[in-house]
Amino acid sequence: MTPIRHSLTFCLLLLLNIAKAQYPPYFVYDNESGLPSNEVYSMALDEKGFLWIGCDAGLYKFDGLHYIPYKCATQHSKSISNLHFSSSGTLYCFNFQSQIFYLQGDSLRELESNLFKVNQLACDNSGNVYITHNNGISRYNETKRTWQHFGQSESRINLFSSVVNALDTSVLFIEPKGLSTIANNKIEPVVKSEFQPVGNFILRKAQNRYFVLNTYRNQVIEWDGNRLSQNKELEQILLNRKVTNAVYLPDSTLWICTYKGLIRYILPSQKTELFYPEISFTDVLLDREGNYWFSTLQAGLLRIANLSYTVWNRENPELENEKITKLSSDGLHLYFTTVNGMVGKLNSQTGELKSFKTGQSADPQSLDYSSADKRLYFNINGRLCFIQNDKLGEKPNSVSTIKSYQKIGTDYLMLSSYGVHVEGDTSYKISESWSRELFHDTVNQMLWIASNDGISLFYSGNRTWKPKAHFLPRTQILSLAYQAEKQSLFALSFDGQIHQYTLQGKPQSIAQIPEQVQANKIRIQGNRAYIASNKGVWILDLNTQNWTQLNTLSGLASENVQDLVVLDKQLWLATGKGLQAIPLLNAQTLPLARIYLKALWSRGEQDHHAVQDPAQVTLFHGDELILLPEANAYASNGKYDYAYRINGGEWVLLPSGIEKLELQNLPTGDLAVELKLIDHLGRDSENTLSIAGIVNPPFWKTAWFIALSAVLVGFMGFLLIRWYIAQIRKREREKTELLNSQLKAIRAQMNPHFMYNTLNSIQDLILQNDIKNTNYYLSKFSALMRQILAFSEEEKILLSEEMEMLGNYLELEKLRFGTQFSFALEAAPQLDAERIFIPSLIVQPFVENAIKHGLLHKKGAKNLVVQFEQLDGILSIRIEDNGVGRTRSQEINQRSSLNHKSFSTQAVQKRIDLLNKGKQFHISVEVADLYPAEHDRGTRVQIRVSQSESKLD
Repeated sequence: MTPIRHSLTFCLLLLLNIAKAQYPPYFVYDNESGLPSNEVYSMALDEKGFLWIGCDAGLYKFDGLHYIPYKCATQHSKSISNLHFSSSGTLYCFNFQSQIFYLQGDSLRELESNLFKVNQLACDNSGNVYITHNNGISRYNETKRTWQHFGQSESRINLFSSVVNALDTSVLFIEPKGLSTIANNKIEPVVKSEFQPVGNFILRKAQNRYFVLNTYRNQVIEWDGNRLSQNKELEQILLNRKVTNAVYLPDSTLWICTYKGLIRYILPSQKTELFYPEISFTDVLLDREGNYWFSTLQAGLLRIANLSYTVWNRENPELENEKITKLSSDGLHLYFTTVNGMVGKLNSQTGELKSFKTGQSADPQSLDYSSADKRLYFNINGRLCFIQNDKLGEKPNSVSTIKSYQKIGTDYLMLSSYGVHVEGDTSYKISESWSRELFHDTVNQMLWIASNDGISLFYSGNRTWKPKAHFLPRTQILSLAYQAEKQSLFALSFDGQIHQYTLQGKPQSIAQIPEQVQANKIRIQGNRAYIASNKGVWILDLNTQNWTQLNTLSGLASENVQDLVVLDKQLWLATGKGLQAIPLLNAQTLPLARIYLKALWSRGEQDHHAVQDPAQVTLFHGDELILLPEANAYASNGKYDYAYRINGGEWVLLPSGIEKLELQNLPTGDLAVELKLIDHLGRDSENTLSIAGIVNPPFWKTAWFIALSAVLVGFMGFLLIRWYIAQIRKREREKTELLNSQLKAIRAQMNPHFMYNTLNSIQDLILQNDIKNTNYYLSKFSALMRQILAFSEEEKILLSEEMEMLGNYLELEKLRFGTQFSFALEAAPQLDAERIFIPSLIVQPFVENAIKHGLLHKKGAKNLVVQFEQLDGILSIRIEDNGVGRTRSQEINQRSSLNHKSFSTQAVQKRIDLLNKGKQFHISVEVADLYPAEHDRGTRVQIRVSQSESKLD
């Protein structure tokens, strides 16, 4: 033996042998999580399946999230015990001051009785409530509300602290001389025996037998209807345990509560089991979901999701560390390792546990049992160790990072992070890839190896393994499992995919674990694949491809499962909170949750009242509908959601912690609200609450208001149409007036005197035989006529076109006046006359007035200047003449005709007024004398046009 083997053997320690020291994991409800008191005396389930608790703090209803208190105004002490529901569904209980209470609606009321030292209560199926007390036994009839008292006058009866057990339509109770009942309104003996003192006994019916248990001594008497007998097996396990209660459950088990644990007595097999001997229990019940509830005197409430799930954890003194990492089996024993280097060996049939300290505080990297060597091999801190015959040894090797060590034929294969080695041959490697698991197909002599580079398949030849195929390259394979029935190999990859391989068929991916789940191991049993993960155990039905998840809500000790092994019809799990065993039998489907409506309210601006019939809800616009739901979903442990929808719309999720649902802004018309529950497995509740009714519309959506509004709208429409027609007519009048003004302007342009004078002047040129000037002025005259006729059809023309027309006009006027008349058309250098628009024929009438009224009567030189410039987007046109001025012109006009009016000026001014009503232009005209002090020195006309600019196409 090597020195290191000596040191390891010295550190070996067999801690303890035990039998049946494992218990199911449980959920705790205590004062740390909201339970009003850890001292609980009694429990009961109502017809909806809700849990009621009688404890040192009083009476409470527990819906899985909230503890709802019930108190009576006349209650003298708060502690409540002995909870029972009568045939009518009414809850009865009492306190330690002998006050009896019953629940009416949501109120706890006192039942007047005047009984002294009440100790037990029971209900039959005929509406009777039986109560034992210091003076005998009394019966209260719920229907008649009457009391009957028995035993007070009979000296042989002493029922102080006795226990009553109600039958279907009667009652059986203990008295000092045996078991008795009530018949013909009196106490009748059923079986004679000595029970002294009476208060030390508990009577319970289980199937067709009655059990009488002595609360202080380990005495159990059975009565089968014919004779009394002692139950020695129960008496043995009850030794030194004071009994507090006994409860028979529908699963054919009698549970006996003691100050030192719970005893389960399975009637068909007469097998007894002890649970949690360090805890004092008071009551037991089984709910509709299959949860076992246990009340205690110090630890509050315990709930076990699955009684068949057992776990070895730190509550066992021989298991110092409960973080289990690896499992292996020899067919009878289960071997496991912990993170602190301990190795354990558990007999799966007897429960005997042996634990070994290796002397190394490290997590072993491999654990493999070799049936050929009858050794358990494990690698810890780079050392290959083994246990054989409960003795520890070490095996020299050259590979320090062993992940699996297995004997195949005569060779030992070592799977490591550097590949697959054959022990004793350092120069030969089967594979170079990082490898962790293998499967040896002894029938076909094939070797399957899982590595970080996929799956490699080798076949045997001449003492070597030769590659045959390679699957899933560059894919990390975590685990392999073989299904012997179908000769199929299953592989679990790092990305959560499950692959199936056969020698005959094509490899295929058959399933995918959810993304948030990190899988660790896969094992196959029958037609199911079991996957260990960080989210519990996932079970895949290989026939239907359906998934089932097991987690802490299902009864697992921890959701962190590192490894699993199938052994002795059980699935063994290496969890972060111990070694757990769960049966491989077909899992029973968890009943669906139920949802109920505690109350329904409507709330308006001035009214808040309860809705009596959820199928006939009447609301008004703006009212809120308030739902107070409650859920019977203890198995979800609060991890569920409510979901509602309105009028068949989308479902809206709400957390389980809400106490009320307030629906606002409800649509008017028919109303349909649905409310359901979605449990921790994503399943809908067994029932969906439906609320139906109507939401009345606001007054502005009522028929009378709509009709009145239609009349008003029609009238307003009529007025609007009339106004609109009036506006159209007004615009048409303005258009007509504008057209008339344009026609008048045309007439003004085509002044017959101007045309006559012009033609006379041209005629003189003809008579003078001045052919050149005749042609020149005839062309000017014809151009001017064409321009006037063309521009009269346009609303606006370019400034350059207006200036060209003015030039033609003034040329013809110059022909008339001769050399005495001179004119100038001046444009500012920055002015772009080709881009500026002005109203057509707007300047010429003012130029004509300057000639007609200013220059015509002027003697000597006659000068006319027309200037164009643009300042800040406004076109300025200035017309100046050196004529006689406005005053002199008016005197001349008055002498020539008293009724003289300037037709041209009036027409142009009216046109300007019409144009100013439009949107394109705004025109202003200012007239001033150049030299007001003199009367013959000229006039200035200033025209300003606000205009829009545009480029020519």
